[in-house]
Amino acid sequence: MKASLTLATFAVVLVCGLSAQQRYTFANIPWGANRAAVTEAMRQTGLKFSKVDEDGDLLFQGNLNGYDARVWALMTPTDQLSKTGVTLITEDSKARGVYRDMKDVLTKKYGTPTNCEEHFSDPYHEGDGYEEQAIKLGKGFFMCLWGDEITGILGIEITDQLNVHITYESPGWYAGEAARRKARATKAF
Repeated sequence: MKASLTLATFAVVLVCGLSAQQRYTFANIPWGANRAAVTEAMRQTGLKFSKVDEDGDLLFQGNLNGYDARVWALMTPTDQLSKTGVTLITEDSKARGVYRDMKDVLTKKYGTPTNCEEHFSDPYHEGDGYEEQAIKLGKGFFMCLWGDEITGILGIEITDQLNVHITYESPGWYAGEAARRKARATKAF
């Protein structure tokens, strides 16, 4: 399942590159890489190809730093990598710790996030013993973002399934492939 928006020990596995213009990429796979290049790079990362979905997106599975992981490579109709989503399957009670660890890794590498929201909504609060329940119910929100639509976006969040999801979006994702997918989905209704 593709997770929403909207990881060293992970530095070895989740290598992000910087160029003259800051870029966020998973495993140094360049934006625009074709299906064969993406598949080979994922294999070298220790991930195994699982399937191609109806959109032509590629699913890889494996283990990243001790966590069961699902990695989606979102491809354009011209067979170019446009976005990557990494989901670390965590035990419910460990999701916030894994999130904090991964956020620290990303902050050391890229600096302070450009936007970060971490809070609980009433009646929940930190330390009440119901933090995991709050997140599952959408009353606990943990997400940080780096970058922008020009340089690309890197995001990390805790999903409502208490997994940690890291998203790498290419520069122009929203103006290009995301807009195309939204238009296609709108036509389906």
